[in-house]
Amino acid sequence: MRSILSVFLVGMALSGCSVQGKAVEAHFWDPCAELSDATLKQAGALPEKKNAAVQLVGWRICAWPTVFEHYWLNVSSTDEDTLSTMRRDPTYTDFRDVSVDGRKGQTYLFTHSRRGGCTVGFDTSYGSVHIDMTKPYADDACERAVDVARKLLPSLPS
Repeated sequence: MRSILSVFLVGMALSGCSVQGKAVEAHFWDPCAELSDATLKQAGALPEKKNAAVQLVGWRICAWPTVFEHYWLNVSSTDEDTLSTMRRDPTYTDFRDVSVDGRKGQTYLFTHSRRGGCTVGFDTSYGSVHIDMTKPYADDACERAVDVARKLLPSLPS
């Protein structure tokens, strides 16, 4: 399932296309509903172009193009995985500890798209939340992802 998620996120971000998914009911934080337009704008996203078409069981996913050339912001949350369980999944690689304004998290890459973006993940009381900055051949994706995570942090669940 995680491999499918990463393919959808990267494909959606790179192509700008919507993929029709099955709506699922979840009892955890939904970035599409919880992140305000003002917060998204502060982070560099274009909230009026929100793409919430991909919804997978156990995940809430939202994506926005950004003001940063060719970057897409993907924010997702899950009640299925913590960062610890994701570390054991070969879909993800290059985990590094990071502190964003005092909150401990980790940056990581999708194994199949190591030069396509970077994700900052934080554990939450129900699972985890992820801020992914995606751009083909980005060398500064992790720095960009940490900067965007810092701007979104006050709106993220703990």
